[in-house]
Amino acid sequence: MQFEYIACSRKGEPKDKNEDCVMVNKFEITRGYCIGKTDKIILAIICDGVGSTKGADIASKKIINYFKRLEEKELVSPRIICKHLFNINKEILDSQKKNGNNCDMASTVAGLLVSNNRYITFNIGDTRIYKFYRNNMTCISRDHVIINLQKNTLYGYLGGDGYGFYPSIQKGKIENGSIFILCSDGVYNCISEMEMVNILGSNNELIEKGRAIIEKVFQNGSKDDTSLIVIDCSILN
Repeated sequence: MQFEYIACSRKGEPKDKNEDCVMVNKFEITRGYCIGKTDKIILAIICDGVGSTKGADIASKKIINYFKRLEEKELVSPRIICKHLFNINKEILDSQKKNGNNCDMASTVAGLLVSNNRYITFNIGDTRIYKFYRNNMTCISRDHVIINLQKNTLYGYLGGDGYGFYPSIQKGKIENGSIFILCSDGVYNCISEMEMVNILGSNNELIEKGRAIIEKVFQNGSKDDTSLIVIDCSILN
């Protein structure tokens, strides 16, 4: 298989720091863009620190640092992935306990492993994963959110009070030419699915498509941290 990807992360305008953290194949991104190609595997992660916690940015980086230590063979099944997510949750809770109540921290996470014509996705929280194929886009992750009239309540996260551990995991086969999109809520809250479909379905290069999505998000008024990974999967003959 051959993969092409573009990843980026930007701090929201009113914020002092970026609470998101992005990783593609062990390369960490908290600012700017990363572009690449590979014929091996793709491990892509987006973490969105929960802003109501003081150490939101610390939690997101802890998750990325954990995944940096892993190899492909350590992420081959839902059971093993759940084990790693449990270990990350414990690490964050232990860090909170060590540093006292002034260092509460939590983060959502969404991840994608693509290898050997198969993919596996996992998420906790409201960071999303979409699949774009034949001009149709489908959200293949699950939002762990209680929808209320006044304010939505996030019930899935790593860290925090320790009770938000609700991973969702999906597996599937890759179709030639399919595109995977991982994004934080700072992206999908400020761009419609139709706008994304129009961009992804264009004849532009992948780098142009990724940049166009981010530009549209800011044109539509996003003030939140914005993180995006777009991965184009093609099968070599």
